[in-house]
Amino acid sequence: MELSYRADQSQNQKQRQRQNLILTLRMRESLEILQMSLPELQEKIDKEILENPVLEFGGQDGEPQSEKEISGKKTTEAQNLFPEFLKQNSGFGTAGSPDDRKNDSDRFAAVSQEPTFRDYLMKQLSELDVEPTAAKICRYLIDNLDEKGYLRYSAEEIAADLNIRKIDMVDEAIAVIRQMDPAGVGASDLRECLALQVERMPETNPAVTTIIDRYLGLLSGNRVREIARELNIPAVDAQKCCNVIRNLNPIPSSGFNTETREQFVMPEATVKIDECGNLYIESSRDDAKRLYINRDYIRMAESTDDSEVRVYLQSKLRRASVLMSNLSNRKKTVLRVIETVVQCQPLYFKKGRSFLKPMTMKSVAEQLDLNESTISRAIQNKFILCPLGIVSLKSLFTCPVNARPDNSAASSAEVKEKIKEIIKTEDKTRPLSDQRIMAELGKSDFAISRRTVAKYRDELGILSAAGRKTYQEE
Repeated sequence: MELSYRADQSQNQKQRQRQNLILTLRMRESLEILQMSLPELQEKIDKEILENPVLEFGGQDGEPQSEKEISGKKTTEAQNLFPEFLKQNSGFGTAGSPDDRKNDSDRFAAVSQEPTFRDYLMKQLSELDVEPTAAKICRYLIDNLDEKGYLRYSAEEIAADLNIRKIDMVDEAIAVIRQMDPAGVGASDLRECLALQVERMPETNPAVTTIIDRYLGLLSGNRVREIARELNIPAVDAQKCCNVIRNLNPIPSSGFNTETREQFVMPEATVKIDECGNLYIESSRDDAKRLYINRDYIRMAESTDDSEVRVYLQSKLRRASVLMSNLSNRKKTVLRVIETVVQCQPLYFKKGRSFLKPMTMKSVAEQLDLNESTISRAIQNKFILCPLGIVSLKSLFTCPVNARPDNSAASSAEVKEKIKEIIKTEDKTRPLSDQRIMAELGKSDFAISRRTVAKYRDELGILSAAGRKTYQEE
């Protein structure tokens, strides 16, 4: 038997050159710090101070650190049921009227004010005539409410946790919590939260309770005619009942400080307009006090005869120096990005969201001679305070859309703003289909497809035409 060998079965040795980027520990930490939000950064600084004795906080820094002038250069049921409420209470980053921006500021201020949601409930409990054992159970229940104000545990689970044999005692305590303000607190889910609020309303149409119990799914899809058929009532009456439900509060804790970390948003800088109409930037301070290295430890490291002490202090001093260098680099990079954004988007800050121009991370990276990944980290979880309110830095980066007949680019944000304007002024009894919205956009020289209209509408959290339709008496 003859054995034949094919050429590609032969063993060949080849040399290849590869470039591998090896990140040092210092580089990795620098990138991590660059990506951190200000609250996360403050946590890291606090931890470093506890672990490193050479690091200390200095006195209050009352002066702004820098000031630069720049010349004019599928959705959930709750989301469908309460789109306006959730839009108003979803945090920051949406521009609107001066009144809207005032409300944003009020909500931001409320986060840092007392009482907390827990304090508010505890104060009510102290004013009630409740038997001591029941009061203890109530305090435990308050401590176990989730961030929305719901009690997600059953009476049986609570009784087991507290080693209570009589579940009736837990049921009575839950009833006490549910009698407190705001209405709906202590509910186990959305339906129960809404039902508790309706119970306190005088002269409510019984159909409201029925819709909450059986037809929230239909209401979520705005299928008012189906609800009317199920209840055997006119569509206009069903619409009135649905409007009552939509005006309820799905989140009892809204407006209170729930002590959750996500509520705290700290702007990196403030963009302002001076008397001449020019934009300028005021940098926020990274912390209320200045971080520095205690020089006594530097002298000790230089003068001590104890080798172990010297090695220990030198290690801590190097660690402190690296941290402070990384903090300085983070601030410089973030400010450079913010300055470039303001230079690229002057009309946005002066006139509003509809004037946001296309701007990509790649284009900003090229202007600053930085890597695109660096820009991505620099805008992650970062916010700025500007005339429009508190805005996510990342939201200002939008891809260009060839939306005009002359092939000139518009930003996706610009198109979305126009869609919002069109839908805001539509006849709610005859809402516009995506096809008709596309035609309306064409009148403003935005030539995009119906599919793109549907995509942007979904991203804006706006229901389809069927979901927006309302019924009125003829």
